[in-house]
Amino acid sequence: MKRYFTSLFSLECLSLFVLLTLIVGCGTQPKDKTAGSLSQKGDSAASSGAQAQADTMLGSDPAARRIAPDQGISQNGDPEARAYFEAFRKARTRPLASGQSPFGDMEPQKEMVLAGEKLMTAFPNSSFYEAIKIDFRQALRNFVGIYQLEEGGYVLERVGDPMEIGDYWNTETETHKLFVQEQSDSRYKEIVARLLARKSRISKRPENIYVIYAETAASMEEAEEKQFEWLNRGEDVLHILPYDAGTAEESFVLTYRFFEDEEQSLTYLDEVQKRTGGKAGYMMMSVNGEKLYQLGI
Repeated sequence: MKRYFTSLFSLECLSLFVLLTLIVGCGTQPKDKTAGSLSQKGDSAASSGAQAQADTMLGSDPAARRIAPDQGISQNGDPEARAYFEAFRKARTRPLASGQSPFGDMEPQKEMVLAGEKLMTAFPNSSFYEAIKIDFRQALRNFVGIYQLEEGGYVLERVGDPMEIGDYWNTETETHKLFVQEQSDSRYKEIVARLLARKSRISKRPENIYVIYAETAASMEEAEEKQFEWLNRGEDVLHILPYDAGTAEESFVLTYRFFEDEEQSLTYLDEVQKRTGGKAGYMMMSVNGEKLYQLGI
């Protein structure tokens, strides 16, 4: 009889333990590591589309995760190259505070640009550079692709596609000022200095814009490749704008600057023409909704 009650008591304890485990388990589901980390898009709460666009710009979509140490990275590579790789990865995976704009602090983008540039220059054939080169190019585009937007009596600094309503992010350029002061050996120093001296500028919903550009491309992939080449030659080709050139396919213009004010655009055109020997192009575009249409000049 004693053994019977002992067994019964043990069974009841086991049942109670299982029940408590189920209750606690229901209340502590694994947290989504990305949920809430990018919750502000412009001045409004982020939608799933905003999250996807931010992920793409940050290089954090699953298809672009190329910096895990088990993806072809040599464990016995040059220590200096590994140090740059680790610096890049640290900046790349820096967590955001809840509700923080992914570009509210451009320090991580700057650190990725610096580490990526070192790997590209000193170790271009290494597995380390191969692992980060896509994210490096995206970070460089983010870092230099800032423009000004006039809204409600304020001039805001933004990064993102200026023609897509809401698909932009508040940002800052104090990090860029430090970059110019401290990074005397970077090939991108003069580009960032020119960005600070003259930023593209439009209002929230312009009717027309004026574009000073280097060349055009038939696809975004081609445009990104060409822009990277321009930037590495020291030319401040800061933006890629999709537009309708009256053809069946969308075109892309590699842009020095764009302005809503015609006088500002002509002043800057003259500056670029002097620097490039008259090689810059100039076009007027009509804004219809979220699309640009070439009017031609």
